[in-house]
Amino acid sequence: MTRDRCLPDCAIWLLAASLAVSGCATGSVRTAASRTSQEVQAATDSALVSYEALRTVSADSAYKQGYLRVVVSTEPDAVDFTRVPDASMNDLLDTRIRTCRMVKEAAAQLRVACEGAARAEAVQSYAAAVEALQGISNDTTSSVEFKKLATGLPNDLTLLWQTRRIARLHAALERAAAELGTLWKREIPTWEDYVDTAYITHYASGLLSLRLANFDENELAKKVSDPYRIPVKAGLFKLQKYNEAVQSAAMIMQKLRLTSEAFERISDPQAPAAGASQEE
Repeated sequence: MTRDRCLPDCAIWLLAASLAVSGCATGSVRTAASRTSQEVQAATDSALVSYEALRTVSADSAYKQGYLRVVVSTEPDAVDFTRVPDASMNDLLDTRIRTCRMVKEAAAQLRVACEGAARAEAVQSYAAAVEALQGISNDTTSSVEFKKLATGLPNDLTLLWQTRRIARLHAALERAAAELGTLWKREIPTWEDYVDTAYITHYASGLLSLRLANFDENELAKKVSDPYRIPVKAGLFKLQKYNEAVQSAAMIMQKLRLTSEAFERISDPQAPAAGASQEE
């Protein structure tokens, strides 16, 4: 074979090799983005369960504090328990839930765009993910770095640049999830104290201080079937109520722990793929 014949053959081989490498790169970018999306969805699902559980604490706190004020009063009919503070954090929880849902939506849409979806579906899902992340950037807790990442995302998924755009969207999602995880870690002591105060400090501990004079002995005998004297029945009844409050608090605390573990499993945010910032 002559030298002139070898050159075109080599060029064809190099082009084929280049396309194969490009295909592998495209596949690895999509696989990594899809895996991150799945992890972020799991973490945000867990966080939403925790936030919804925390939203019930406010009403429970109001009821339990009112209940305690009534039962310890010498004139329970005169107690205005509607003025008992409920330590409401619902406004803050609503904000966290809204942000969490947007991060979850971005993760879900990126996953659709990565996992072999039809072209039209991938384009639509990519745009939806960008919209969700740009919505998160308006949150006051978002960092300057994330705002830059989110606002700089191209809104369309063109065929030529799709791998780089997926990589940039992946990086922005990782950053959003990492910041959400950092925020969760910073606020978890507040949530734990909130639950402990509502169920234990402001209610269960107060029940333990009730005196026998606070009880109706006939009704107490109906509530506690154990064959003990009335003073013992009173102690058992208080213990029962205390245990119920502790269990309620423990169920919410368990949800909080699961959310902390879910966020810990999310990898640290990676830099965008090389050259991605230069795309048009």
